[in-house]
Amino acid sequence: MFEKELPKMKINGLEYPYKFDICVLEKVQQKYNDVMQFEYGIRGMIPAFKDGVLDLKETRWTVPNIDMTCNGIVWMIQEGLEIAGSEEKAPDAKAIKRQDDYTITDLAKIVFEGYQSCFLSRTSRTKKAESRK
Repeated sequence: MFEKELPKMKINGLEYPYKFDICVLEKVQQKYNDVMQFEYGIRGMIPAFKDGVLDLKETRWTVPNIDMTCNGIVWMIQEGLEIAGSEEKAPDAKAIKRQDDYTITDLAKIVFEGYQSCFLSRTSRTKKAESRK
C-alpha cells in the first residue's frame, strides 16, 4: 500500500522497507517505559539536569545505546514490512548487531530521524527533508 513511499535499508545483502511511526513509538514505550530515555540512548546522550532543567554544559555524549538502537531498527523494519504487506520476516536484533553495512552511529541516526518524525508536523518533516537535498 505505501511501499513506494517507504525508504529501504540493506541488511546482510537483503533490502528491507522501514518506517518509524506511532506503532513503533508504542513498542519503545512498552519496552523502555520512557520515550525520552530512549531518545537519550539512541543519541548517545547522558543528560545532566540542574534544578530540573537540562544542563547542556554538563551533559555528556557517548556511543549510542546498542540495545535501543538495534531494537529500534528491528521494529522499524517490522513496521515497514507490515505496511508493505510483505510476508518477509524482519531480521532480529542479533542479525542487526552482526551486519556490517552500517556503523552503530549510522543506525542510531536512522532511528533518531524516524523517532523525531513522530513529533514533527507534516510541514516540519517536509521542510527538514527538503533542507537535506
